[in-house]
Parts: sequence; structure tokens; C-alpha cells
Amino acid sequence: MNKKDEIINACIHLISQKGLDLSSMQNIATEVGLTKSTLYFYFDSKDSLLKEVYNYCHDRDALACNEGIAECNGAIEKLLKRFENIIAYAMNNTDMAKVEGIFEVAPQFQNEVANAHKDFLNDILSIVEEGVENKEIKEMPSWLLAQTYFGFCEVMYKRFIANPELWEDESIKTYCKEIIINILKKEEN
Repeated sequence: MNKKDEIINACIHLISQKGLDLSSMQNIATEVGLTKSTLYFYFDSKDSLLKEVYNYCHDRDALACNEGIAECNGAIEKLLKRFENIIAYAMNNTDMAKVEGIFEVAPQFQNEVANAHKDFLNDILSIVEEGVENKEIKEMPSWLLAQTYFGFCEVMYKRFIANPELWEDESIKTYCKEIIINILKKEEN
């Protein structure tokens, strides 16, 4: 891990413990074993560091979401895999999940959050469109199905972060998958 990533990871840990306002450049420098002036060599401001932290978290989320998707057969299987991936990722990376939640409500990062959501929605939309084209997914506006799926996943993501023990319950996982299938699957004639 390079020094910049080490600083970002220390910042993630501090933000998850103390929030944005209490994670000062001095605290971050101390956590990594640097002087404050050396920290400014890597990041010209706290704001630029925080934007990099958010982008770092988002990039890892996106990689986790898409892991194993190429091997899936069909759009619904891909969307079920995405859901499972992102929840498992959050359960295994609780500091990053907390940090993303903190950024979501921070007014100064609404552009970054909106862009991240747009990226996720575009990925989902392309899978939904593939499923509609292949007559696997309901013939409804693709954007509506993508937004509905995204909304369900986002709510469940937050619920599982707040109550990680729920993700241990196999019946809850099964119910979530059934809901996703019911949202998307084209009804048989």
C-alpha cells in the first residue's frame, strides 16, 4: 500500500469513528505517523482529501458490485449477484460503509454522491435493458425498473449496515432475492 492509500485508509477509520468535523488534518497526520505539513504534500486541503476518500470508497463499492457479474447467466441473475455483492462488501468493510453514509448526508459532498448514484444507476440500467431486450425482464420503462431496484438495494444496504445480524439470516437473504425477482421478472403467459 502506498502512502497516499495509507492516508486515505487512516482517514476512513477516523471518519467512521469521529465523523467529518472531528477528523482534522492533525488527527489524520497523527494516525498515519506524519507531520501535518507532510500530509499537505499529499493533499492540498482537507476538502481534497475528503473527496479522494469518498471516491476511493465509491470505486471499491463499484468493483465489489460488479465482481462475478460477467459469469452470470441473464440480467436477473446479474442483478441478484450485484445485490449480494454490495451487501457482503458492506458487511466486510464496515468503516467504508459508515463513511459513505456520513458523506451521503454531508451537504458539501452532494455532487460526489449524486455522481456515484448516477454511475450505479447507469450500470443497473444497462443490465435491465439487456433483460428487457432478452424478454427476461418486464416490459416497463427500463429507467423505472432500474430506479426501483436501486431504491430497494439502497434501503436494504442501510438496514443491513444498521443491523448486520440480519444478513446472517438465510431466510432474509431469500426474501430479498424474491422481492428483486418479483420487481423485475417478466410474468410467464
